[in-house]
Amino acid sequence: MTRSEIWIGDLVRAVRVLRVTDDATRRQVADLLGFESTSSSPGLSRTDEEPNARPHPPSVADDVRAPAPSHAGTTTERSLARLPALRPLTATSGTAPAAPPVTAVELSGVTSMAPSTPPSLLDPLASRFIAKAMITSVRLGPEPDIDRIVGLLARLEAPDPLPLEHRHTLARGVQVLIDVNEGCEPFASDQADMVARIQRLAGPTLVEVHRFDEVPDTEDTFAPWSPPRPGATVLALTDFGLGGRGRRNRSRLVAGWQEAADLLGRRGSALVALVPYPSARWPPSLVGVVRMVAWDRPTTASAARIARAGPR
Repeated sequence: MTRSEIWIGDLVRAVRVLRVTDDATRRQVADLLGFESTSSSPGLSRTDEEPNARPHPPSVADDVRAPAPSHAGTTTERSLARLPALRPLTATSGTAPAAPPVTAVELSGVTSMAPSTPPSLLDPLASRFIAKAMITSVRLGPEPDIDRIVGLLARLEAPDPLPLEHRHTLARGVQVLIDVNEGCEPFASDQADMVARIQRLAGPTLVEVHRFDEVPDTEDTFAPWSPPRPGATVLALTDFGLGGRGRRNRSRLVAGWQEAADLLGRRGSALVALVPYPSARWPPSLVGVVRMVAWDRPTTASAARIARAGPR
């Protein structure tokens, strides 16, 4: 038995939006939506329905039930064809004021809903802390590191030179490298969200954004890459060619990233990468050269801090 795509819930919404208070008007609204009034139309009785059919949903009023099937098009098509004729009800004495004009889109509740957006790669609650863990740099002092000093004295070792505290700071700034190769196109919205989040964390003046194709290249003809000031963190939003749509072969791509990491290492900058693929697929030659963080929901701020602080 063919089922209608308009249900009792649509009738409830129409009655509420139009502020219907009397039975006669409620029947008119029900008729516009394709429902039948048991007092005016015989319709199908409960015994005429298919024996295995599920019962209709409970109705709003005792005299209104779900629309019966028709061979002249679906109930939804027939109902929507009549919906544009619906007009706001005029107020009568002793009743609530008339509601503003209501369109068929508002009554149907389909196109008025905001389009769904794909979920972000990182957990929304943890993404701020993950971003902070990746872009902060370490600065020594000025306070002594008491824990390290106590550990040295316990081993009968002289603390020379005196260990200083490691403090995390954003003062050195961060450079965000955005890979625009064809394989990263599905992650373009996530890249934009991450840049916006980093700018909110560090401030726009401390965030430098550079777009590149597959590998940041200082000799690129169209968009040459310039390393940031010494000590600044570099965060790359890239797939390392794992999307399979790059122009460079794997060896050239790996060699290019190794050169970039070596250049940054000599300048005291860490190269961190958010990779939207599992670690099992990461290029083995770059693991340990680039501090990679999985760009996925299971990633935590703790895992990002560990990857960020790991040795090159």
